[in-house]
Amino acid sequence: MKKVVIATRGSKLALWQADAVCDAIRNVSSEYEPELLVITTKGDKDLDTKLSALGDKGIFVEELEEALLEGRADICVHSVKDMPGMLKEGCFMAATLKRADVHDVLLVQGDADPLSILNSESLIGTGSLRRAAQLKAAYPEVNPASIRGNVDTRIRKLDEATYDAVVLAKAGLCRLGFDDRIAFEFPFEEMIPAAGQGAIGLEIRQDDNETKALCEAICDKETYRCVSAERMVMAALGGSCKAPFGVYARIEKEMSVLDAFTALPDASEMVKISLCLDKDASAQELADEAMRLLEEEGAIEILRRAEAMEQAGEVDGK
Repeated sequence: MKKVVIATRGSKLALWQADAVCDAIRNVSSEYEPELLVITTKGDKDLDTKLSALGDKGIFVEELEEALLEGRADICVHSVKDMPGMLKEGCFMAATLKRADVHDVLLVQGDADPLSILNSESLIGTGSLRRAAQLKAAYPEVNPASIRGNVDTRIRKLDEATYDAVVLAKAGLCRLGFDDRIAFEFPFEEMIPAAGQGAIGLEIRQDDNETKALCEAICDKETYRCVSAERMVMAALGGSCKAPFGVYARIEKEMSVLDAFTALPDASEMVKISLCLDKDASAQELADEAMRLLEEEGAIEILRRAEAMEQAGEVDGK
């Protein structure tokens, strides 16, 4: 039996995802025995600095990629939404598991009314400029505030009354058994997800054909195509955690559908686009059409200004 080493972060959610990959490998082949390599990333070590100030999304993957390129690991398992648009040279995303629910959701203290919280000057914890901007656009009275830490930590901070509510991804909550804490599910009209949200990605070395074949055997092809389109748009826009940006592709009513938005951090300006193509449209076709529409609507200029505002420190607590 051949050993396949899987690099992962050490949070409960990351380990859940890595175990899901191990189970998928065992289900398709008796030739491989998965083994976990737990690695602490830069993003895990610094839990005080807001994400937009730490750098790009690579803060959650860099150390895992190093293990991959050094031969200490065969596969890196990531939450796709944490992966930067451009991976390290010699690496690529070989597969995704079937995507979970991609909605963003609101958690509140006790039995508080979520709509009352959203329509008042409530302090709502989020580590994401994307969520903060869309919150301000849909619920102008709320006060988004920076929050860091894993799912457990954020829920604890909520229960300690540090925040009136927090926004988290539904997928992670359900995977960890916290779905009973969900008080409100944001519709996509109010909250477009991050690129790759709800999906588990497998990153490997480009020259590792054996592992590539193994990953292809467990890959959910529809998820991979949709997520690839989202990541292409993110990469084309230079999208990172330094500016509000969201994109979501899926199959809906026998059509390929993609929604995307960009905004200034205070939501004073926002561009949203939505497109439908043939169900069998490629990831590249979806991304190209999305970029055409975004550029027509001035998204590039908005992103440039949003990043400048962040760099100048004009984004407070987002």
